[in-house]
Amino acid sequence: KNSAGYVKDQTLDENSAVNNTKMSLADVWKLIEKHYPDVDVDGDIKEKMRELVVNFLNATRSTIELGYVEHVGVKDASKHNKKFYQILGFDIMFDEDFKPWLFEVNA
Repeated sequence: KNSAGYVKDQTLDENSAVNNTKMSLADVWKLIEKHYPDVDVDGDIKEKMRELVVNFLNATRSTIELGYVEHVGVKDASKHNKKFYQILGFDIMFDEDFKPWLFEVNA
């Protein structure tokens, strides 16, 4: 991507979806809308993904805060700084009913 000769693939069709190892999330939504017009991407799939991520964050909040406390070296993260954050990457897979499943979380 940093090469002067790099050209981004702007096409979206079945061949590009099968042959490329990565697609943008916007292209995934377009592909689902094209092939599954009855699926409500915004109201159903995205909402289920949001719920999955929120549930993960709620379940792991103390672990994330503990990592912050250990990194910064304070005894109580909530009193020290309420603006700490950690960047997380969520790998989510869908089953045949477009139910999202949490596959992996990268920190």
